[in-house]
Amino acid sequence: MTDEPEYVEHRLIKAFAQDPDLGELEVEVTVEGLVIHLTGKVATESHRRRMRELTQEQFPGHEIVDDTEAVEMPPPPSDGENR
Repeated sequence: MTDEPEYVEHRLIKAFAQDPDLGELEVEVTVEGLVIHLTGKVATESHRRRMRELTQEQFPGHEIVDDTEAVEMPPPPSDGENR
């Protein structure tokens, strides 16, 4: 298995998109040496944690810099609210 930056980036983006608990597509992954840098917006704080877990599982020898931002949105009002 190669740890070329392009390979690491592609593999993580694919893992984030395909993970049933994530489906995150708005995250950028950049790699410099053994440092993986995650940036962008994610749906929830739990998504941030899961992305870090996936990254660590896939590339345990790398340092992870997580600069993602959780942008949790309130649920839409139910049918009876604010009409």
